[in-house]
Amino acid sequence: MKETSMKKTYLQAIITTLFLVVAGYMVFQFAEDRVDPEVPLHFAPASSVLTSLPEVSPEQQATVEARKEERAVTQDELMLEGKYEHEYGFSFRHPINFTATSFAEGEGESIVVQDTNKGSGFQVYVVGFSGEDTSITPQLLARDIPDMEVIDPQPISLGGGNSGLAFITPHENGEYIREVWFILNGYLYQISGFADLDPLISAVLQSFRFF
Repeated sequence: MKETSMKKTYLQAIITTLFLVVAGYMVFQFAEDRVDPEVPLHFAPASSVLTSLPEVSPEQQATVEARKEERAVTQDELMLEGKYEHEYGFSFRHPINFTATSFAEGEGESIVVQDTNKGSGFQVYVVGFSGEDTSITPQLLARDIPDMEVIDPQPISLGGGNSGLAFITPHENGEYIREVWFILNGYLYQISGFADLDPLISAVLQSFRFF
């Protein structure tokens, strides 16, 4: 897998501004053989890694903790009463009070799902993929993106012996970012969100359906 196919924009849309530069748009053809994982996609939410922040000043740590409190997920939001469906052949559920906005980004498309009032949300980046790799592993990331720090990697079963990867990476603003990457039906999916939103991201991931 080439490095350029794996790189993506992190949650600048949620961290700073929700408007990103729209690049050229390309619609990729659906793969002839569709695959729907036999079991819901799943990862174990992090716990120990979230007890400490990357090295930040006391002032920055206070700011981060305040952000976490503001965007904390409620039980009602975990009901996932909203639904998003994409022409690429997938859908997922999300909190009813979150809005989903899609826009072209590079050779793929980003879907930002968020509650702008509380600064909570996640991003799904999807791009057509025709490489030889069918699974994403820590070894693959180390080979193709050696500068990326991968923390607590967890394989995600896709069926047929293929797997994706859930992991955490530190962000420059002093927080941790949850990443979930997998290749399915001719597309590379990259799901990102603040790691303290793991319960939400995990629930959303389990709601993904492919058609």
